[in-house]
Amino acid sequence: MNSLQELARIAKAYAKAIRKKDSVVFVNDECVDQALEWLERDFRDLVMLGIKDTDQIPHSLLAKLRKVPRIVWMSVDKMAAHGRAIDVELANPVTGKTMTGSSSGSVVNILHGITDAAVATDGGGSILAPALSAGLVGINGKGMGMHGQDVKVSTDGFEFSPGIGVLGRDFETALFVFESMLGTSAGSLTMPIRAALSKNALERIPGPIKNQFTEIVTFELKEYSSRNKGIEFLDSLFKNYVNLVISYEGPVDQRGLGDSIIGGNEQDASGKYLLKCGNIVNATSIAIPSAETGCGFIIQTPKGIENGIMALTTSLELSKSVGPTDIYKEYFRKMAYEQHKGFLQNI
Repeated sequence: MNSLQELARIAKAYAKAIRKKDSVVFVNDECVDQALEWLERDFRDLVMLGIKDTDQIPHSLLAKLRKVPRIVWMSVDKMAAHGRAIDVELANPVTGKTMTGSSSGSVVNILHGITDAAVATDGGGSILAPALSAGLVGINGKGMGMHGQDVKVSTDGFEFSPGIGVLGRDFETALFVFESMLGTSAGSLTMPIRAALSKNALERIPGPIKNQFTEIVTFELKEYSSRNKGIEFLDSLFKNYVNLVISYEGPVDQRGLGDSIIGGNEQDASGKYLLKCGNIVNATSIAIPSAETGCGFIIQTPKGIENGIMALTTSLELSKSVGPTDIYKEYFRKMAYEQHKGFLQNI
């Protein structure tokens, strides 16, 4: 994409953002000027950035990111009311069902081509669940020291400080923004990997990736639909020297809504398992979507920079082997890059 095409993409996204009143809280009027500055300095592949509408993301982090070449701050994105796990005011652009929360507006804006990535927060799955529900990548950096300052209480009574991370259209985009937040490249790491894999993840992970694991134990994911049990399980794994947990979860919020206010059978059928537990045990947690709508891998490691790097490198390899279908990518590529030609187009 040449610089003129890139600038046109930013301008179209800005126009969309102004019109998108349901998922956009604020539009940065300086975004086109910022894009032009990077293009004049010969930077390409600009990344349009949204920020979740929460006071747990410090303004200093946005100021830091705005200085990073290629990043263009586009919007402040709607958050589900009071951090709810679903957003009854928005529809999932992929399934048409109730949008998963609480980073709901950020996902909608990425899929509509308003942004490429967003800085978001996760208390009990608020990055990971929306990501999987709509075929995006999510990274929660809590285990690598990225977190808000306040201690909050979830709708089902758990105390936590929210992790800060990224939602992205693909892993490379999300990783670029996340590394820019960290202020350093994650790099690579060689260390023994003692992995716990859900049985449905074991059968889906490519052999070359599994061959990198020093040890593998398996578990039945359906036993951990309860957040209480999931937290205890993750905590026990990490205390018993497991340093990588991978589960295959979903379909998120399709067969039931995973929301503690609704509760009951709806929540049990929501497809949310360990993804809603990682932040509470201070893990680094990553969501990698698969070709099955609303489904994907959840990669989690214990607290610590080295463990976080292992999660990132494992996720990078996994993302090269799995991902949304070609028809999904083509449709939402058009949403991002092509203008709809309607009845008024030729008037």
